[in-house]
Amino acid sequence: MNNKISSKELNSIVILSVLGFEILLLPKICTSVSAVICASLFSVFLMTIAILSDIDIYENKVWQIIYFIKNILVIVLLTKIFADAIHFVMLREMALYKIILIITLLCGYCGHKGIEAAGRVAQLIFWFVLLFTLYIYIMSAPDVKSYNIIPRINREGLTAVIYGFVINSGEIIILIKNKLASEKTGLFRSVVTAFVLFVFISSVIIGKLGTTGAENTMYPFFELMYTADLPGFVIKRQEGIFISLWMISCFITLFVYYYSTNTLARKIFIDKKYIMLIIMLFVFAFSFMHISPSATITNYCFLQIIGGIITSLVLPLLYIRRNRK
Repeated sequence: MNNKISSKELNSIVILSVLGFEILLLPKICTSVSAVICASLFSVFLMTIAILSDIDIYENKVWQIIYFIKNILVIVLLTKIFADAIHFVMLREMALYKIILIITLLCGYCGHKGIEAAGRVAQLIFWFVLLFTLYIYIMSAPDVKSYNIIPRINREGLTAVIYGFVINSGEIIILIKNKLASEKTGLFRSVVTAFVLFVFISSVIIGKLGTTGAENTMYPFFELMYTADLPGFVIKRQEGIFISLWMISCFITLFVYYYSTNTLARKIFIDKKYIMLIIMLFVFAFSFMHISPSATITNYCFLQIIGGIITSLVLPLLYIRRNRK
């Protein structure tokens, strides 16, 4: 492997990242469709900055340390969120630490293999995930209650906007765009596609469950999937297939963070193969913390908002300004 990705593979990773953790979290923490739209628009702004900035975090020691620390914390919290979701919806009888161990081993191995592996997997499954996701939510759209999706102007507009930091696609672009084997093509189109998909899916979830229902449900994303009245003549047990595709989308996001963290660690510390093993041991130890799933989600959102101000907004903007001088 040459550890490079094509523009098509980067585009697939960006869209799949939105169909992973963001779809799991944002419909729960956003109070309305208006909040979802505000968060998504701000996320598009961040992704646009990431595309235009041409920042290379691997060329500056200070940036390497900043992104390395944040990446480690993101991996720990995302691993715990992912394990909690799988435990809740699929493997209730399996001990949580076993799920965390499997996620850590798989993601660590793929991250060690390089970004090309993640890019190829993303491009391979992209259309399966996209089409089946659209199938699920288009079939669920008739159950949406119109009064749940009417845009409302409220006093929490700023809060809704900053939730755009929770959508980590802009950061993913920053972490891996220097690995492009060719010029960036179609990336803006992918950003817009991700925005439209996210707003549509979140609107269907909130529109069917209502704001109160989405807030009081641990995972409204799964709730809609299991209650959707889907025609059975196409595919039997659609929810199992959909969960599997969603899991792959989450794995893609974790692959990117593991790869980036491994690369940063080698530049900051020492270029040894056992660095990834140390990262995996650290993630496993700190992911297996006995805090509730809700507390983990809250901590993750807080980290993405506070840390994202630096990694997804301030540093890329400084780089744009520096290049214009």
